[in-house]
Amino acid sequence: MEGLRGLNDMIERILSKESLSQLMDGYETREGQLIMAREVARVMEEGGMSLIEGGTGVGKTLAYLIPAALFAITEDTRVAISTSTKSLQDQVIFKDLPLVQKLLKSQGIALKASHIKGRGNYLCLHRLSNALQRGQISAETMGWAQSSPYGDLEHAPQTGLSYIIGSRWEYCLGKNCPHREACFYQKAWKKAEESHLMVVNHHLLLSHHLTEKKGLPLFERLIIDEAHRLEKTALDVLGESVSISYLLRRVQGLLGLEVSLMEAPHFMDGLRSLERLLHRVLASLASIIPSGRTSKEALELAEEAIDLLRGLSVSLEGVALMGEGMVRRLGEEAPMMGEVAMVSKEFLTAARILSQWIEETSEGVVKWIELEVSDVPSLSFHSTPLDVSGPLKEYLFSATDGVVLTSATLSVGGSMEYVRKTLGIEKAREVFLPPEFAYEQQVRLVVMKSMPQPRSKDYKEGILDGISSILQERGGQTLILFTAYHLMEEIARTLRDRFPTLHFYIQGERGRDILVNLFRGDRQGVLVGVESFWEGIDLPGEALKTLIIVKLPFRSPEDPLVAARSRWLQEQGKDPFEEYLLPEAVLTFRQGFGRLIRSKEDTGVVYILDPRILKRGYGRVFLSSIPKINVETE
Repeated sequence: MEGLRGLNDMIERILSKESLSQLMDGYETREGQLIMAREVARVMEEGGMSLIEGGTGVGKTLAYLIPAALFAITEDTRVAISTSTKSLQDQVIFKDLPLVQKLLKSQGIALKASHIKGRGNYLCLHRLSNALQRGQISAETMGWAQSSPYGDLEHAPQTGLSYIIGSRWEYCLGKNCPHREACFYQKAWKKAEESHLMVVNHHLLLSHHLTEKKGLPLFERLIIDEAHRLEKTALDVLGESVSISYLLRRVQGLLGLEVSLMEAPHFMDGLRSLERLLHRVLASLASIIPSGRTSKEALELAEEAIDLLRGLSVSLEGVALMGEGMVRRLGEEAPMMGEVAMVSKEFLTAARILSQWIEETSEGVVKWIELEVSDVPSLSFHSTPLDVSGPLKEYLFSATDGVVLTSATLSVGGSMEYVRKTLGIEKAREVFLPPEFAYEQQVRLVVMKSMPQPRSKDYKEGILDGISSILQERGGQTLILFTAYHLMEEIARTLRDRFPTLHFYIQGERGRDILVNLFRGDRQGVLVGVESFWEGIDLPGEALKTLIIVKLPFRSPEDPLVAARSRWLQEQGKDPFEEYLLPEAVLTFRQGFGRLIRSKEDTGVVYILDPRILKRGYGRVFLSSIPKINVETE
């Protein structure tokens, strides 16, 4: 293979109908797929950056995997593929990569591929042995551990196992570990080091680059799929948080080891005192702050509450120092000392974050608190940067010579300017792939222009009646997307009473993947959700025939992150609505709209219950950002 021309010749041969139809029934050559594959090949060969937008049906995954694989094999190097959602990651790992390996094998080319997650996702056999002795592991989990090929805790039958048996540096015995040869994390790392293509997730990718955690083998080129989610992940990675509920679980976990820690009475007394203080903080603050997210500035906490938090920070540090002293005295090899060492480090980190949250004012950072009210309240403190474009530009993109970012939703009104600004991308080629679906023939778009405005007093009743009329006509195989959790719950409960023959799968009642799988096989099913249900759900064929978008997905101005970023933009003389709120809403809207049509055979109706899309000037931006379809009104 000689340079870009040779690479393109090979790509076209592999992506030809003759080649792919041998492994994929009914395969048809796709114009957009070839355009994208050639652009990815150019970046692989020449470096630089490219932003590629292509909707469902283009075959984007094969379009980047094949040129990336051919380049990596030819140059004897490594290309990283980063995805955000578990569903796409599983598709790449278990469906697309095996297909690419077969295609290349037919050409006499051997591709070595791997996937790797953050260390804590892997089962540690040494910790498993200790946990089994303490009775913390079920027989079902033990059976899974003995048969699992990857030791991925996400697939374990028990939940919340990461902090009990997850692989951690603090516990690693290195060469002295009796399970070293069978270590799942070491095997994953070794396979990644030997591979041409390495599949990772956005969180691990950004943790590696932005926080100097050496979590990945070196790579020369990078492909970021689901690139529209990269900024949100960067905000999470660069932010810091302290969860009172998590700290309580860690304290109680150590107290459960009391028999093993009888030689440390002072440490155990410190843990009991810390447990009482955590309960006090939780009860005290839960009684005076509102449910949901609240900015630190809006809280106006009394000095008594501030003193309580200062006391918690001091107590966390004190217990941590006692724990570290005990580990030095007894040695990390002593029973339970690995657990004590790890928790002590966590307490020191929590003490630092909490102290900074209380005492310091940081420019470009919003501080907020979140309370989730349930049988056991959950309380957490957060510090989040307002802008991650600088770190992404300096530590991710500048460190990688050759980056492709792709997604179905990178543009707003035909422009990628918003994504470029938020990700810190200055110089990049922009590629818009032609759509594969005939949306005008496959979709009816109906705007219910008689619906009340979102802030009107009869809004809730109007929405309820509007959805009811649609369900009366269309029945099941319906997805309803809300923007507010409480409104969703209230209306979904009423709908369930009104339509006893329909089966409602409501977010929060079970895990998202479980609800989606149950809905997928139920012709009388109605799936109802907010936020995470707007994207990452794949319901092709007969599974979904009706999509109801209740409201244009503008983020709440009361959310502390939204309010802080809006103020930050205003201080720069910019319009927060035009520069932030509208683009964010349009990208989310496009994701939600994309749930309906997933193949050339799919048909259905999209109902929009927000009349502002026709009555406000910004409605044109929403409509111009989705495929061109005639708009009907009711």
